[in-house]
Amino acid sequence: MKRLVCLSTLALLGFSPGFEAGTALAQTAPGALAPIAPAASAPRQRPRIRGRAYKLKIDSSPQQAVVYWDSSSTPAPRDYGIAGYTPLTLVVPRGNVRVVIELKGFRTQERDIDVTKPETLLVTMEKAALPARLEIVAGGDSGAVGADVSIDGVPRGTLPNSFEVPAGRHNVEVKKVGWKTLAKWIDLADDERRTVEIVLERVDLSGALLVTADLPGDVYVDGVRKDVTPAMLPGLPAGEHIVEVRREGSPPWRQSVTIVAGQQAKVSANLGAPVAASPVSDNRGKGILRVQSVVPEAEVFLDGSTLGKAPVDRHDLAAGKHYVIVRKEGYEEFKREVYLVDGQPVALVADLRNVGKVRFLSTPEGADVTVDGEPMGKTPVSRDDIAAGEHVIAFRLNGFYDHKDTVTIVGGKERLISPDLKPLPNGPSPDQMTQRKTSMSSFGARVLPKGGFTADLGLGYPYILFARLTVGAFNVKPMGLDLGVELQSFFQMWTGALQARWQFAETGPLSVGIRGDAGGGAGSDGRNTVFFDLAALASLDFAGVVSFSVDLRLSAWSDQFCPSADQVANGVSQQDYCKQSLGLYTDKTKYPEFNGQDPGGKRFSGARLYTGLTVVGAIDRRLSFFARLEFLPGAGIVVFPTPRMAFLDRYNSVMFEHDPFYYGTVGLSLKF
Repeated sequence: MKRLVCLSTLALLGFSPGFEAGTALAQTAPGALAPIAPAASAPRQRPRIRGRAYKLKIDSSPQQAVVYWDSSSTPAPRDYGIAGYTPLTLVVPRGNVRVVIELKGFRTQERDIDVTKPETLLVTMEKAALPARLEIVAGGDSGAVGADVSIDGVPRGTLPNSFEVPAGRHNVEVKKVGWKTLAKWIDLADDERRTVEIVLERVDLSGALLVTADLPGDVYVDGVRKDVTPAMLPGLPAGEHIVEVRREGSPPWRQSVTIVAGQQAKVSANLGAPVAASPVSDNRGKGILRVQSVVPEAEVFLDGSTLGKAPVDRHDLAAGKHYVIVRKEGYEEFKREVYLVDGQPVALVADLRNVGKVRFLSTPEGADVTVDGEPMGKTPVSRDDIAAGEHVIAFRLNGFYDHKDTVTIVGGKERLISPDLKPLPNGPSPDQMTQRKTSMSSFGARVLPKGGFTADLGLGYPYILFARLTVGAFNVKPMGLDLGVELQSFFQMWTGALQARWQFAETGPLSVGIRGDAGGGAGSDGRNTVFFDLAALASLDFAGVVSFSVDLRLSAWSDQFCPSADQVANGVSQQDYCKQSLGLYTDKTKYPEFNGQDPGGKRFSGARLYTGLTVVGAIDRRLSFFARLEFLPGAGIVVFPTPRMAFLDRYNSVMFEHDPFYYGTVGLSLKF
């Protein structure tokens, strides 16, 4: 039996994880990317290799890519069908070999290799650009339904609609008669699906009406009293209206007037007031208005009619209420209402401000907005005093990337700035996930990613066979929890256990945690055991490729080697040292642990403190090897502990004659 143990261990140490079946081997793990489907036609039969042949190892990032190859003078790799999926090893003839590697969502890679010795080909797959899908729908009151949609200046249809566009930044413009045109920039990633709600604002279809009269009177529009003369009536709907001016003692004055959207109309009512003749012309009954502007070339309007460029000095204006507007392109309008009195001058200085109005929106709302570092508030927010010129506009919202733009504000104009904020990634990147899977191990203190699991299989001593399944149950750095089951065998006894690993600290490559397990087992001739282990762990990880761990483990057990009298009566066999009729157990020299007493049905318990060292090395993303050494510190040198009976040849025939106090296991781990 000892020879069997040695041979088993040597077999494991000589085991190679790579092997060939025919000319290629590739494994497809559950959850891997779906390979590209082969051509519909049946592949040709590949000719037999004649002459020298070499191994060609092919791998890709990401893995599970389809591989085709051919070595003919006019190579056509796809004609021979799929050779396998990366990673794989091919046996190819000496000379030129063409390899084609394909993976859905990535650009096809083609390589020509001059094979004169065993070669390795590593290919980093380049992502193919996938179109994005932009769905534009009406929001709010559905006023945008039926609007025309243009993307990057090209008409694409009406809203609602779904459009396929290349990944990147696009300008979307939505137009509808009677509504303000909306334009916004949208950034789309590869294969992204985005829904954008459009809310349009109605165009102001109203105009203004200035009503003056030779005598004070009440102004009515369409039979509704509005004001007294002189009156400025803004916000009248475009179209035809009936204007009346009524004064007690005078017949009403009535006139039809057409209001044009965005324009101002003017009517003057004559109520028949007598005018006294005066042989002398003077300024009595006339107002004086002086208008200056801090900005040259500004135009002055009085009651909708131009008075020319500032400065303006008029002495012939009718007394009463008037509206003064000073305008210049690129500046905010200056507006004032003045009341001119006979012979008294009124002076105005138009302080035209070179500012624009800006509306800040964002998707989602609630982003903090700054202009050149100055806070503006949270979206949605409007400011009508942004100085004309270039400004740096920044949007910030927790959980999203900062958005920053340099925009030009035009004085006197309104501008809408409405970015779509991109969310921050809330999980590891694909490269990080690949590295995490490569570094996964059920040994040491570092737990597995949530949902990831490992399968370990090993040979060693005193447990000849060792198997363990471990799954990540919880992982929020720096803490995490793994759960698992494990199986061990002496051959004459099999044990099973439930185990858990808790990581409570992680800083860079160093992790610290604890592991515990509890279980039991049974074997032949009435043998059985129960045990409990608790270990403190520390691990050092080297770039996810190699990890080194040390642990201090307290192990407690209770073993039974001889069946009780009831078990014997029920047909359980027993070893010779258990039989009362032979009385071998009374030999204290050979069986000192029994102390000359009948061992039938009795349990033998104990506890030990072990130190363990473990090295784990990643072969690839799916496979690792491990080697573990465990020992009782100073045993046989400084201290001389009592041997565990289960580890002695006289109680378990596959064990050595003496308990060595040093134990080891080597094996392989599969990672999923």
